[in-house]
Amino acid sequence: MSAWFEHSGPAPALIWVPPFRVIVSTSTKATRLRSLRESAAAHQRQLVEHALAEQHGNYAAAARALGMDRGNFHRLAKRLGLRV
Repeated sequence: MSAWFEHSGPAPALIWVPPFRVIVSTSTKATRLRSLRESAAAHQRQLVEHALAEQHGNYAAAARALGMDRGNFHRLAKRLGLRV
């Protein structure tokens, strides 16, 4: 047993959890659900934009700052619509 997890008593039951959804509120009246894929893309877009801003638009330096290969960073930015 790992040092970080200790459990005494009966084994926990396995339960089914429906697909993950994030509630996004754009106003007090309008709310909608975002899928995990949409949420992940939004988070990735935020990280890439921040890295590019910190590195003054230098894609190679931004890729290094995020610990990514330069080519993968370029493809990610293109997929997120951040690169023409």
